Amino acid sequence: TLAQGTFPNYDDPMVAQPSLPHPRASGGAPCAKVTPIVDAQLVGYNQVVVGHYEPPSDCAAPWQQVVMELSGAVAGVQFDRYGAVWFRGVEVLRTTTPEPSPSGIVWRVDKDLSDYAAIFKSPGNVTLMIPNVVDSTYTGVLHINITFSFFSSHGGGTTSLDVMPLRNPTIGANPFGEIAVNGAVGQANLVQVPRDTIDARLDLYASGHGCEEFWYTNSLNASSGGCGGGAYREIRVYVDGKLAGAQYPFPVIYTGGVNPLLWRPLTGILSFDIPAYRFDLTPFLGWLTDGHQHNITLAIVDNWHGTWYLDGVLVLRRDTEDVAGGSVDIVEEGPPSIEQTSQNESGIMVQRMRSNSGFRVQGVLRLANGSTIASEVFSHLTAWSTNRFLSENSQETVGRWHGVVGSVRDGKVQTTVSNFPLEVKDFSAQDSATFQLNACVKYARDIDSFYGDYVVAVRNEMKSCAVYNRSLTNRSQINVQEGQSSEDFSIWAGPKARFQPRTMMHCNQCYSRKLASHDGAIVTNSGQSGCAWPHGVYVCGNELCGSFSAKHVRSDTEMVQNGAGSAAGVGDLHLSGAIGDVSANGTAGQCLLPMRRGPHAAEEPDTLRHQLVCRPGTGRHQSAWVDVPNILV
Repeated sequence: TLAQGTFPNYDDPMVAQPSLPHPRASGGAPCAKVTPIVDAQLVGYNQVVVGHYEPPSDCAAPWQQVVMELSGAVAGVQFDRYGAVWFRGVEVLRTTTPEPSPSGIVWRVDKDLSDYAAIFKSPGNVTLMIPNVVDSTYTGVLHINITFSFFSSHGGGTTSLDVMPLRNPTIGANPFGEIAVNGAVGQANLVQVPRDTIDARLDLYASGHGCEEFWYTNSLNASSGGCGGGAYREIRVYVDGKLAGAQYPFPVIYTGGVNPLLWRPLTGILSFDIPAYRFDLTPFLGWLTDGHQHNITLAIVDNWHGTWYLDGVLVLRRDTEDVAGGSVDIVEEGPPSIEQTSQNESGIMVQRMRSNSGFRVQGVLRLANGSTIASEVFSHLTAWSTNRFLSENSQETVGRWHGVVGSVRDGKVQTTVSNFPLEVKDFSAQDSATFQLNACVKYARDIDSFYGDYVVAVRNEMKSCAVYNRSLTNRSQINVQEGQSSEDFSIWAGPKARFQPRTMMHCNQCYSRKLASHDGAIVTNSGQSGCAWPHGVYVCGNELCGSFSAKHVRSDTEMVQNGAGSAAGVGDLHLSGAIGDVSANGTAGQCLLPMRRGPHAAEEPDTLRHQLVCRPGTGRHQSAWVDVPNILV
């Protein structure tokens, strides 16, 4: 039993992803900042906050980088809340908020919006909606600020892209109501694409709620007490009824998900910034650029009773003249092959899912000058999962979702390989006196992006366990509150010939960071950062930004990483907790904590032996074996 009041008071939320890189020529400092929303106080479920934006007069476009910063504060008692930010009707952030501590927490999200830079050239409204409830029980008022920062490269901005929402959710009183997809019905959008468009991408912001928040745990039979629909979900995009894209959704777990103590203070993967799923629609431009309206439909496979908020944004590159024509060839399409079974095994109901799907589309654009652009998109998805319903209040889920999504343009191939492994153990019980929640989660988001012979690989893994027990007769009597978690984030970038996916978590990363927490306090924060981005693409938080160039970009426009993230992704890297700061011969140095066991480590010991490698200011390497608590036993 923990002393009352020591937990759930906890450190400010933290993530392991790197801070955003900035153009080298900017020195890491923006040329201007604009803050359209200051201390918005969210207290109502249908409350919408609107702030007005004016372009910065002292730093005119074009800009090389545009960054949005959302900072928040909350104290007291409150659920996690979903939310979004729109500018001029274009969604720029899908998010969820952390559950507060009694004394209060602050957090921050930095979002690279450089591809959307064109919409910031004109004035417009910034719309914020985070449905919240404040009353005598749920006392947490959400305080939110939104700032846009602009970075100039002194040598010209990014390639100009046009940005167009499939629909403008902010024209109604409830923006989320405008983008809600309930049940099996898809969302149809009529759009007219400019006739001079030669490259088209759809950014699809998507998140599941209600019965779809934990879609990967859903039973096949809704009457059994679950939400139904089974444990398979797939995001699909159609152009005029033809399949144009398919991806698996990542199993985002919000900060109150499964057991709230799992995510204090290490918040779940993507929970603060759910990036848009990207679909290349270039092969369909032979249809879309004919000057007429076309139907782009968004759908979730096997959504029976829940709600998904789907909001699409078209990102377009245009030519100087109208496209002369083109063709679209549907090479392969069809519904996903899904096999789901449920049967009693030794008194336990076990549900198994296996699936695969794929498609391929080719297109040709004829330009006004007589030249052609050949393009192709393809995907192959495979998934499996097992749900064991141990009792009415106990369930184990394990699965993996694997996807290969690619684009070809004039023979140049870009491919993204994703792997989402997941394990969830969720247990609850009560007797005449107490109620208890017990949970463990282990999951990862592994993304390998191939640009010809160049690779950017990102690995993000979390492991977390928590126990909560309180009295049924006296709700303020907390008997047990325990939580412990760890997070690893690493980046590898370089030639494909040197890429070794099985070992990249252990060596040769340009960025690596390890966080660990115990009962609300950060006890480990170690790593190193030294990524260079000479080819135009760069890791921006938890996704990739920029565009690839086979040649090195100009040195003044190259993005430079300035250390690791801190509270929710910003700040300087430091060592803390049981390891602390290290110095050698009176000179401070950098220390790395490799993820490997030292000699004499037992199979699952209470402590692990790790080699702490220090690089003191003298340039010599020193090492020592240190005992680190094994929080995953």
